Amino acid sequence: MPRIVKQILYGVFYIVFWAGVIWGGKLLFFTPPASCVDNIQNQDEEEVDCGGPNCASCAIRHLSAIAVQSVSVVPTAGKASVIVKLANPNPTYGASPFSYEINFYDRAHEKIFAVSKESVLYPAEQKTIVEAGTDLPIERVFGNPEVVIKNPAWKPAEELKRPNIQTRDVSTAIGGDGRITVTGLFVNTNPFGFSRIEIAAGAETAEGTIVGISETVIHDIVPFEQRAFTVIIPSVSVAAKEVAKTELFIEPFR
Repeated sequence: MPRIVKQILYGVFYIVFWAGVIWGGKLLFFTPPASCVDNIQNQDEEEVDCGGPNCASCAIRHLSAIAVQSVSVVPTAGKASVIVKLANPNPTYGASPFSYEINFYDRAHEKIFAVSKESVLYPAEQKTIVEAGTDLPIERVFGNPEVVIKNPAWKPAEELKRPNIQTRDVSTAIGGDGRITVTGLFVNTNPFGFSRIEIAAGAETAEGTIVGISETVIHDIVPFEQRAFTVIIPSVSVAAKEVAKTELFIEPFR
């Protein structure tokens, strides 16, 4: 066999040998352990990185995102309040909790104010979130705010039961100065308490437009307790006689 051919064969052999040594060392010392984020279907996963004894259910991966159905700004005593309507399209999973951020912009599309909070959406629930009486002057707001949903912690319906909350004896009084006072009783019919309850009231015209909104907070509600509440809506942007009704928006926090 010609010497040059032998040299080529030896060279190829050494290249293959050392490539195998390096690859084997990499597999032995540098390959990360199996996980639920390695893009490999391993460790008895039902699909890639989901299901099985170690990873989250594959059903969660196929859930639909929380939908922002509408966002509207309501002037309240010269400040910007906002009403956001959300929907959870998933009938078998709820988000408990999820984070949301409401971003306000000016005419230059510069963010000038933001509200960040957490909430809960039960399976197949449609929900209205109210941020009443922010410190942002209404004249600085241009267009509707941006709503960003973050980090929903999905739970199956059997683990996430909607609490039963009620209101009673709700009444509305319109003062001569245009202020609207809404009073009533919050009724907790559950065997558990709430750390706080946010109760917002919106003044609504016959056409269904909310023209003023305000809220109050009651704290430390014990099981089966009734608690009186009062919400005072500042003078609205229309004549008081045009207000057809008030609507309550209740957000409980355990």
